Amino acid sequence: MTKTPGEKPPTAGEGKTSVEPSTPEAMPPTAGPRDAAGLADAVAALEKRLAETRTRLDELDADVERQRREKRELDIEIAIRKGTLELLGKEPGAVPEKPGQPREGRPRQTDQ
Repeated sequence: MTKTPGEKPPTAGEGKTSVEPSTPEAMPPTAGPRDAAGLADAVAALEKRLAETRTRLDELDADVERQRREKRELDIEIAIRKGTLELLGKEPGAVPEKPGQPREGRPRQTDQ
């Protein structure tokens, strides 16, 4: 390569302004049908993976909703039990044979 005085050496990427799309039509003329088939296979594999990921996401969303529903049910059950204990006048640690009385040696709890 002969260099003229004042000429800049060529640099990689100089003069390129955009990225060419990687579609079969944009492939260089030396690319054969095997390269296009490879791209088609890669696209198909990515689409399959995307579908699997979406399916998994849907399963996880359903699982989250199920867990939320179960939590609400358990919260309701706990509230019912607390209300029942309050109506019976029992406190945690109360002696079952003596309803409405706290366990011996322990002061009665009061709501403030």
